[in-house]
Amino acid sequence: KPEVQAAIVAEIAKFKSFNAFKEVEDQGQKSIPTKWVVTDQSDSGKNEPYKARMCIRGDLENGKDGIRSDSPTASKEAIKLALIIAANEGFKVQSGDIKSAYLQGELLKREIFVKPPKEANANGKLWLLLQAAYGIVDGGRLFYLKLSEKLCELGMHRVHSDGALFTYVKEGKLHGLVTTHSDDLILAGDKIFERDITAKLKETFKFSKVEKNNFKYCGCNVKSNDDGTIELDQNDYVDRLSELDVDDASDSIELSRHEIKAVRGKIGELLWLSLMARPDLSYDVNILSSEVANGTVATLKAVNKIVRKA
Repeated sequence: KPEVQAAIVAEIAKFKSFNAFKEVEDQGQKSIPTKWVVTDQSDSGKNEPYKARMCIRGDLENGKDGIRSDSPTASKEAIKLALIIAANEGFKVQSGDIKSAYLQGELLKREIFVKPPKEANANGKLWLLLQAAYGIVDGGRLFYLKLSEKLCELGMHRVHSDGALFTYVKEGKLHGLVTTHSDDLILAGDKIFERDITAKLKETFKFSKVEKNNFKYCGCNVKSNDDGTIELDQNDYVDRLSELDVDDASDSIELSRHEIKAVRGKIGELLWLSLMARPDLSYDVNILSSEVANGTVATLKAVNKIVRKA
């Protein structure tokens, strides 16, 4: 489709604008291919109907098993703690989505040669990657290291128990917090925080969008009210929950392997909901999760009962 082709051209342009690679002659170097991942965004309300992401086949890189790839992401507790503190302190809350985040991370310190996609018209040349593009084993880590370094440079402190939560304290007073989940940030703070941290982050990184007061973060809707309270819900997620099919059979009949798999999946959906926005479901979900292995039709019905409660 022309729209997909346009999305591909735009993605290649991003690689060039961020100086993510250098063209080199193909002299038989070990090189890895790319892969296009195209997403239909037509129902998301975004201007571009399709998004094309160029992913590097990092799974084919030599020595990938010896490359450190871990990077902290915000825990459920950190997200809620940040929002609680923001409400208590009267902080303004906004979310920031960093554009093509991996292309804005730390520079690669090893050689990775890539076979460019045909749409790049590289005329037989290879790309020597300078930035860790999507698909590279440690791409997420290199971006986190760059972001963490910048936040600390600006005077923020990483919380010891959660490497994805940063605080800004000046003259003994807390002025704001940053919660990071890959390239998605929650920025909560006062005017001093806005001046010292948020504004300078926008000078360092290119953001695709910044939303204030009402936004979605890690699958949750976050809403700041005029009275200073902050609401967090997963109503959109709940609306998409559906009950499992139940045959007209005795409650004591054991579930098939296929049915047990379906029950595990549904409990996983409910567990995510209970941990983020619906603690009232936690007891029921945890009790059921221990019964799945020996589940019966009664277990299946119990799962549907929790879905209805949600």
